[in-house]
Amino acid sequence: RWNAINSGRAGGLWSALSVWGGGHQVDTASVTSGGSRYRDVEGERLLTIANERVKIDNMTMLDAEFGNVDNDDAAAEEDYDSLLRRRVFLNKDGTMMMTHNNGSSDEYSSSRRVMHKTCLRTIKRPTVLICAVGIAIAVVSGTMTMYNKFMTNNDSSTAVPTIEEEKSENDSTYEVVDIPPPPPSADDEMEFTELEVDGVKIDIDKERFDQIKAVILESKVSTPASIQDTTSAQFAALLWLVREDPSHLNPDNTYLLQRYGLAVLWFSTTKNKYYHVSGEYTTAENENGRKLNGQQDMDKWFQHDSWLSVLGICEWSGIKCHPHEDGSDHVGNYDGNVKTIYLRRNNLRGAFPSDIFRAFPFLKMLDLSDNALAGTISEDIGQLSGLEYFNFTANNIAGSLPESIGDLSLLTEFHMSFNQLDSTLPYSIYKLEKLRELDLSRNSLAATIPHEIGAMKELTSLNLAYNSFEGSLPHELSNMQSLVKLDVSHNKLKSSLPKEIGSVAYLRSLDLSHNEFEGDLPSSIGNLEHLDELYLNDNEFKGTIPTELSQLDGLDVLNLANNHFSGIFPISLTHLDGLKELDISNNAIKGEIPQSIADMKNLHVLNLARNDIKGMIPPELGSLFKLEQIFLETNELIGGVPDQLGELTSLRKLSLHN
Repeated sequence: RWNAINSGRAGGLWSALSVWGGGHQVDTASVTSGGSRYRDVEGERLLTIANERVKIDNMTMLDAEFGNVDNDDAAAEEDYDSLLRRRVFLNKDGTMMMTHNNGSSDEYSSSRRVMHKTCLRTIKRPTVLICAVGIAIAVVSGTMTMYNKFMTNNDSSTAVPTIEEEKSENDSTYEVVDIPPPPPSADDEMEFTELEVDGVKIDIDKERFDQIKAVILESKVSTPASIQDTTSAQFAALLWLVREDPSHLNPDNTYLLQRYGLAVLWFSTTKNKYYHVSGEYTTAENENGRKLNGQQDMDKWFQHDSWLSVLGICEWSGIKCHPHEDGSDHVGNYDGNVKTIYLRRNNLRGAFPSDIFRAFPFLKMLDLSDNALAGTISEDIGQLSGLEYFNFTANNIAGSLPESIGDLSLLTEFHMSFNQLDSTLPYSIYKLEKLRELDLSRNSLAATIPHEIGAMKELTSLNLAYNSFEGSLPHELSNMQSLVKLDVSHNKLKSSLPKEIGSVAYLRSLDLSHNEFEGDLPSSIGNLEHLDELYLNDNEFKGTIPTELSQLDGLDVLNLANNHFSGIFPISLTHLDGLKELDISNNAIKGEIPQSIADMKNLHVLNLARNDIKGMIPPELGSLFKLEQIFLETNELIGGVPDQLGELTSLRKLSLHN
């Protein structure tokens, strides 16, 4: 546009307008539309001036055409029709494109001819002709009057004054405007640089590349080393933003970093390298997202609708954003602040990028469970200050948990079972006062369970099973009055069970199995009146089975197997008429099976094997119609098998061997 206005050709600005469409009016809306690099105040001012001038030029051209209409009416009409159809647009890259609407619609052509002929008839009317002559005489008369006045006031010279001379006489009719030199053209502004990545040569807009790179580095979302590595997912995401992203966000866009963060996640967790993923889009793909080959292709995500498409990130599969201030959701091509990333069981493979922790300051939920992610959890996780839910269950995350995890003050659930975490638990984790569920089971965590765990008073579920914790169970458990589930099974915990365990009043499930606990079972355990499941099997407990267990009338499962309990079979256990599973196998229980066992009508599994039980099998067992499994082997039983056992139609296993 500047080149056109400042052209040195004859006629200056107005004749140079031919490059805008033959000297005809420019479509202002297309020039000032979003994405145009010419959207500036000075440009719009010049465009307005040009359009006003073009209107005058069009009127002159129409007069000329109408004057010759008698000689070649058809030709004049065709030229006029072409004039009205001509339009100029700017491409996205800033180049100008002139189009001619040469449509062949009969209705369109007919309307143009009617308008043209109406103009002709109007001009040929006598009244109009007389008015035109009168106006011309008035204009000539007025011009002569002004000329005589001007000559009278300039007796010393007959020369026509210049604009500068008029201005020096404080005549406000004229104003000198300094037009700045033209800026570089679109081609000069955009400096292209050729890069060779993975054997592929590409051209990039260096200015845009540098601007977006600077934004990423300034925010510390990614490290300089990762950005500069042309084989990294970070470099691939940067290149996608610069070259391929259909949204073509400005470097200062509020949501640029969040779009970048999701792109990094994409390129980090698919097997394909960046240039092996097609960057070509069709209209259909823009609507439905990037199309990948095969829904269950093990090299790609199972669900990936709209990822890396023209749609806003809030429309990408598994992504949810915070609503607008008025409560409405983000739709279409509009980005937003990411609230949820939910890509559970979606075939994400590769190293988890820690960039995620810095790219989403408004993230509330992050669930990437049941995938195949590797790597570690970096200190950057502390940047997610608003995070409430974190789930990385069933991946291959290794290393230790960082101390910065204590900065997640709003965290309510933290799940990282079935990974490869090692070392010890960070002490800062016990500062998470709002945490309700903590699951670190099936890792390789070691050391002791610290006393500070008692500070987590909001915790309802604690699962540390299948690790290598040692030492004793801390007495401070009694402070965790909200605890409903405690599972520390399959560790190396020793010592006796603290009596304070009976103070955790709302426990419903207690699993201490497969450890090295020893000593007598404290009678305070009978205070856990809400208990549904009690697993104390595979330890070193000894002594008699406390009668206080009969107070747990809501118990469904009682497993005391593989310990060193002794004494007579406790008749008090038969008072647990709601019990479904009773297993006291492989102990040193003596005596006979009491007849009152008939009261345990809900029993499904009875395991008394490998004890010193004597006497006969009581026929009352035949009244427990829900029984499915009976294990009585390796005892000192005598007599025959009662006929009543034949009434147990649900029975699947009966073991009586020695």
